[in-house]
Amino acid sequence: MKKDWIYKTAFMGTFLIGTGRYIYSDLQAKNMPLDLGMCIILGVLALFAILAILYYFQSEDKKSN
Repeated sequence: MKKDWIYKTAFMGTFLIGTGRYIYSDLQAKNMPLDLGMCIILGVLALFAILAILYYFQSEDKKSN
């Protein structure tokens, strides 16, 4: 499938936006400011989430072929 990357990108974007909004609203409810350390931690967590999703899709592609 040539347009498969569109679905993967849309899924990743939706996942990251939803997770980011949830974390941001949770931090706002606790009145925690987003300092540099928190931004770095959230960025690393988002990077691991992206890598995990890409690895999942890669293994699914290998199963289908």
